[in-house]
Amino acid sequence: MNRYPPLYVVIHIYKTAGKALLRNFKRNFAKDQLISMYAPQIGLDKAENSANPGWNEDIVVDYLNRHYTEKTRCIFGHMAFFGIHELHPFSQREVRYIVFLREPLARIVSLYNFLRFNSKNVWHHEIVENDWALTEWFANSRGLWLHDGQIRQLLLWQRKDVLTRRQLHAEDLAAAQQALAQMWFIGCQEQFHADAGQLYRLLGFKKIVANEAVNVTQGHIRPDAETAGVIARDNALDAELYRYALSLRARRLQASAGAESGEGALALRRRVARWLPFRSSTT
Repeated sequence: MNRYPPLYVVIHIYKTAGKALLRNFKRNFAKDQLISMYAPQIGLDKAENSANPGWNEDIVVDYLNRHYTEKTRCIFGHMAFFGIHELHPFSQREVRYIVFLREPLARIVSLYNFLRFNSKNVWHHEIVENDWALTEWFANSRGLWLHDGQIRQLLLWQRKDVLTRRQLHAEDLAAAQQALAQMWFIGCQEQFHADAGQLYRLLGFKKIVANEAVNVTQGHIRPDAETAGVIARDNALDAELYRYALSLRARRLQASAGAESGEGALALRRRVARWLPFRSSTT
């Protein structure tokens, strides 16, 4: 039997309501139990690595090694990655991965609005200094995170060339699907209210804040039909990954519902919705 409690690794994919999730994780894990993994805290330059801005494998791993202790219960952030279980300090632990995904077109549009109206980093300046509309930004930005970015973020440890390769392929999708199948919990941003509620319930969280919106995007620019089509086609692999995530999520909900009460997945979701005292508007 493992003498250590499980280690939860929350991979925060950009614009999937991760900051709302993080607030409640911080309320339920002690300060010395949670390692927050974001570029500013680690000292990363967000101008570097356009697949996951700021990512530097050596610096990230060094940061983990310096901050990890036997008390650590959770690693959370944009720089948390699938593959932590392969590193020596964590190989003694049962590592449980958690991830939320989002429909790719909505995620990209939300990212543009966030960078343009909420952010002050290098990616914000890229937009405003060029005065790029959404269409121009998608066509001209050097950011690889705009192109099947959810796959890239899941594979940045396992398939390092996704950090530099513009075109992803079916083999990358298959690898990302394999990674997803190993996740302990899969949620989707579109069902954040229900999915976060189920997750908090599974984790035994007691301190949940009602009606909290965190890091909400202020802009409301929407693509025209042509631009939406371009973004969707360019993120076709991410769309396949998202559909796969939804199918895994649905099967797990059904299995969980059957194991608990035999009432079915719909009944479980209704119970979770009643239990959870808040609704998030985070984008």
